[in-house]
Amino acid sequence: NKRALIIFVSFFLLFTVFIYLMLRPSAEAKAVAELSVCNSLDEIKSNWERNKYELYRGEDEMSILGSEYLQNVRVKLNSLKLKQKEIDQIHTWLPVTRSLNLIVVPDLSARIKDEINNPGQVQNDTALLSQIWDSFEKATYLKMNSKDKLQVDVSDRSQAQGSFRNLADNLIFDLSAHKNRVNRLYFEGKKQLFTENIGKLYAAALTSTSGADYVYYFNQVLPSRVKANTIEDHYRNVLIILTDGYLEASDRNGTVKVFTPNSTQLEQHVQGVLVPLKLPTATLQSSYPTLEVYLFEVNERKQGIGQHAKGLKRWWVEWFKSMKIENADEEEFFHLRQDALSNSKQAIDEIIN
Repeated sequence: NKRALIIFVSFFLLFTVFIYLMLRPSAEAKAVAELSVCNSLDEIKSNWERNKYELYRGEDEMSILGSEYLQNVRVKLNSLKLKQKEIDQIHTWLPVTRSLNLIVVPDLSARIKDEINNPGQVQNDTALLSQIWDSFEKATYLKMNSKDKLQVDVSDRSQAQGSFRNLADNLIFDLSAHKNRVNRLYFEGKKQLFTENIGKLYAAALTSTSGADYVYYFNQVLPSRVKANTIEDHYRNVLIILTDGYLEASDRNGTVKVFTPNSTQLEQHVQGVLVPLKLPTATLQSSYPTLEVYLFEVNERKQGIGQHAKGLKRWWVEWFKSMKIENADEEEFFHLRQDALSNSKQAIDEIIN
C-alpha cells in the first residue's frame, strides 16, 4: 500500500545517505590527497594554509602535533632537500615541538678561590646554578614528549683536575628519552643528583684551579652542543656563562694566555681613548646565529674598580658580534655581580622562562 511504499523509500534514502557519509573522503583524507601532488615548498605551504583552519579549528597544539595530516606534511617536507634557513622559516607557519637546549659553563679558574676580588664565589656560583635548575624545571615540567635538555659543561678538559669526564654524564639532563609521560615525572629526585654533582665539580676545581679557555670552548666544543632545527623540532639554544669577565687560560707549557684587554686598555676605554680591541683569531670563522649567550657574575678586580667593566663589556660585545651570536646586539647579556644575589636569580629566571 501507499504507506508501506513511503516508509520503504524513506528508509532507502536514509540508508543511502548513511552509506555516503560513511564512505565519502574525510576533510583530512582530501587534504592528504592534495598534498601528495605537491612538489615544492611553496605548494606544501599553500596546502597547509588552505586546510589547517577547517581541520584544526579549536584544537590545542598537542592534538595538532599528533594529527595524521601534519605527519604527512612533515614527511612531504622531509622529502625535499631543504637548506637550514628554509627549515628555520618553516617554523614560522608549521606547528613544531619547541624545546629548550640550555648549556651552562662555569668559570672554574682561580676566580673561585680569589677571596680578594671575588669573595664567596663558590657560594654565589652554586646558588645561581641551583636557580638555573629551578628555572629549567619550571620551564619544562608541564610539557610532554619534548626534547628539553640541561647540560653543565667546562670550558676545557684541564679544569677540575681533568676529572670532569667522571662527572659529565651526571650533569646532563635530557628529556628526549622521557616519552609519553609528562615531564614532571622525570624530575623526581633529579635536583639532588644535580646538586651533589655540582658540589663534586667545584670540590675538584678548588684543589687545582686552571684558567678558563672559553676561546677553545667556542671554537672546538660548542658546535657539538648547539642543536639545529629540524622539520619536527625547534630548539632555543641558550648558553649561560658564570665568569668574572677576564679571560685567561694556560696552555700545556704553563704559559698564560690573556684574551681580554689589559688594565691599561680597559682604563683608556673609560677615558674615551677607544683603542682597537684584539679579538681571538681562533673563532673568526665561528658562527652562532641561533644561540643566545648570557654572562653572570662579571666583576671588576680591585685595581680596576670603576674602570674595567665598560671596557670588558665592549670587548665581549665585539667578540660575540664577530661570532654572530643571536643576542650580541642587545647587550643585556652582560650581568655584573650584585650584592643582592636575588637580582641575579630573578634575571636568570626571566631569561629561561
